Amino acid sequence: MLESRTKTTSLPTLESLAKFLYVCEMMALSVYTNKKSSLKNVPELRGIPGIQKEINNLQIFIHMT
Repeated sequence: MLESRTKTTSLPTLESLAKFLYVCEMMALSVYTNKKSSLKNVPELRGIPGIQKEINNLQIFIHMT
């Protein structure tokens, strides 16, 4: 069942996943060091609707505090 799902669902590319992970790491580092970092471009991840907006909102919240 999982195999058939992956064949029919459009999955994110490795490049977009790597960029997404970088954004998450920069947010974590910003919180850990209590230093503001610049806002990063969050890539759209195919097959995972809404995650881009949520991470952007989280990034803005972290940047404001």
